[in-house]
Formats: sequence, structure tokens, C-alpha cells
Amino acid sequence: MIDARLGLAKGDTAAAEAELGAVVKSDGPLGPEALILLIDSHLAEGRPVPSPLTEDAAALAFEHRAAALGPALTRAQVLGLASVGDFASASEELARAGPRWDPGARRSLARELVGMLSNWPDDAVFLARYFADRDLFDRADLPVDLRLEVARRLLDSGFAAEARQALGPARTLAEGRMIVARAALVELDARQALALLAGMVGAEPAALRAEAYSLAGDHAAAAEAYRRAGLPDQAAAEHWRAGDWDAVRGNGTKLQRAVLALEPPADAAGAPEPPPPEDPVSLASGQALLEESRLARDAWSALLAAPGPAAPEAGSTAGAVDRPVGGAESATAGPAN
Repeated sequence: MIDARLGLAKGDTAAAEAELGAVVKSDGPLGPEALILLIDSHLAEGRPVPSPLTEDAAALAFEHRAAALGPALTRAQVLGLASVGDFASASEELARAGPRWDPGARRSLARELVGMLSNWPDDAVFLARYFADRDLFDRADLPVDLRLEVARRLLDSGFAAEARQALGPARTLAEGRMIVARAALVELDARQALALLAGMVGAEPAALRAEAYSLAGDHAAAAEAYRRAGLPDQAAAEHWRAGDWDAVRGNGTKLQRAVLALEPPADAAGAPEPPPPEDPVSLASGQALLEESRLARDAWSALLAAPGPAAPEAGSTAGAVDRPVGGAESATAGPAN
């Protein structure tokens, strides 16, 4: 056991786990402690705990339920189940054993379980357990950092109201305010989002503020906010929506500038149509007109087919309204030839 502990401390995980496994199989008095260390080694490296180890922990936890090692063995069982995604069974075991424990120990294990769940990559698993087992989250009395993580996970899945509720006291923090502002954007409440972001500085609040301005239809303000956030493509998109063609000519995308280059000269706009030429149109001039028409079609087609700028990570929200640049909206908002 001493060599195994030293091996774990030095990072020699394979050798240490082999020794711990041998101690567990020997079924001696050190077996329960060795099993706890072996399961903890898997958990520390984010590896799933093999089912036989979790089953051994369950059997020993029952056997030692009234002993000092009982809670540690139950913890190993609960987190072993969670490590393979069986959060339902893990929560049931915690609820079954928890009443015998000190409230602090019960709360600590609930927090560990919620932490593993909030980091589980499958959204369906996270959401299913969150809505099916709200008592677990209540029992955990989550610290601020874990509240923020759970709220972000809910909001990324489009659950704005639930994200606000999960924040609890964390909503007064700067990061919590931004999550609530993102939730307001999901619910298309631009005014509330802007109120929450008032006085906040930095690229992330600026990007969220730009989304709110765009949602409210103030595309000029949105363009300026995106510029402050260091997102020139999004700023160009808002200049386009605002009809600020001078800004688009200077800072727009290559495709946008190509379309604007098709505009007639300013002194020709509104001029009466010239009389037809006395001489028949030559083949060369006809071909030139066809080529000009083709270039115009190609420019507009390229603009309409181009994807919009990637949404800024700070304000990307599931369920938010997508306003693509160069899509149908761009076509209707563009300058008339």
C-alpha cells in the first residue's frame, strides 16, 4: 500500500493501480482502502471506473455502512456509477445512503456528482438528469462556480428561464449578469439585455450589447459595438443592414464591396433614359453588355450564397435569432441599381 501511494504521488499510475488491484483481490483487511484509492485514481484522470470495481465498492459499502470507511466506499460507488454516465443510479445511491451521513459530507458528494454531470459531454444526459432530479441540485447547495457552469450548460441548450433560476446568488456577479443578458437575448428581450449590460466593459459584454442592438433594429449601434468587441465581420454585416454604404465600401467584405461597385455613378442616378443610338448596336457592344450583366449576376449570387459571419462565442445562444449576412435579408436591404 505504501508503494502504491508513492507511485500515485509520483505519477506512476499503471504500477500503482496494479499493486492496488492485487491488494483488492487478496480480500484482506486493506482491501477496502485499496479499492477506494484505485477508484479515485480512475476518477482523478477522468477515466471510467470499471463496473467490477464499482460493484465491489457497493458490496463493501453495505458491509461497512456503520464503520468509518462506509461513507468513503459509498462515495467511490456513487462516483464510479457517474463515471460511466449512470447518473440516475448514482443519485439513487446517494439518496439512499445520505441520511446516515453528516450533512456536510452529503452536500460535498452531491456537489461532486453535479460537477461530473455538468461536465458530461452528452447534452441529452445532462438535461434529462437536471429536470428529473432537481432535488440533487438543491441538496448540493452549489457554490458559485458550479452554479455558473450549470447555468451556462442550460442556456447553451436554450433553457433561458432555467438558467436564470440555476444561477441563484451568482446572478449578481459580472459573469452571472452576462448569462442573464444572454438569456434575455434568447427570449428576444433586447431592452432587458441592454439594461443588464449597462456599465460593463470588455469584448464579451460589447459583443452581447451588439446582439441586443441588432435585435432592437439599431444596426448602426450594433456595428459600433461589434467594432469595439474586435469583430469586424459582424460589424460589416451591421453596416450593411443599416444601409451605411460608405462604411461597407471601406470595411465590408469583398463580396459586399463587389456588389456596391455595380451601382451606377452618382451623376447618372435619376437621369432620363438616353435616346436610342442612331446606329445599330454593334456585336462588340452587345457582348460587353452581356458580360456586364453576367458579372452583376455573379456578384449578387456570390453574396447571397455566402455564409454569414460566425456568431461571437460570447453571445452565441441556442435559440437566438440568426440574421445571416448575404442571405434574403441582405438582398432586400442592399442598394438598388
